[in-house]
Amino acid sequence: MGPAVCAISKAAKNHVLELAMTSVHLVRPRTNALLHRVLEREPVLEQHWKIYEAIRDRDPEGAVSAFTAHFDHLSEVQRRALADRDSSKVSVADITEEERPAPDVLRRRRTQQPDAPSREDSPDR
Repeated sequence: MGPAVCAISKAAKNHVLELAMTSVHLVRPRTNALLHRVLEREPVLEQHWKIYEAIRDRDPEGAVSAFTAHFDHLSEVQRRALADRDSSKVSVADITEEERPAPDVLRRRRTQQPDAPSREDSPDR
């Protein structure tokens, strides 16, 4: 599980959230392989930043709103990624090598993606 998500899950003292986020992060490399054609990094980073800011500001309504917007965005990305497939027949285990990003793309993503947002990453700054 990513460090920021781990910290949020532990701070919330919510074992269901922690289990859910661990599950998401365990399959994320495979699901990202399926979504990489339509998933843009910038909107996701902005959404993560808004979630972080709401939590930092102790704004539960803002956090729910930011997470809902993030979830809705990812649902739309998933819909676009599966538009040419029968989603009932897509299994994470069946994602082929051809659908995975090239190693150089993965390397670039790993080196560019911070574990937690910094002030410089904020879209408002």
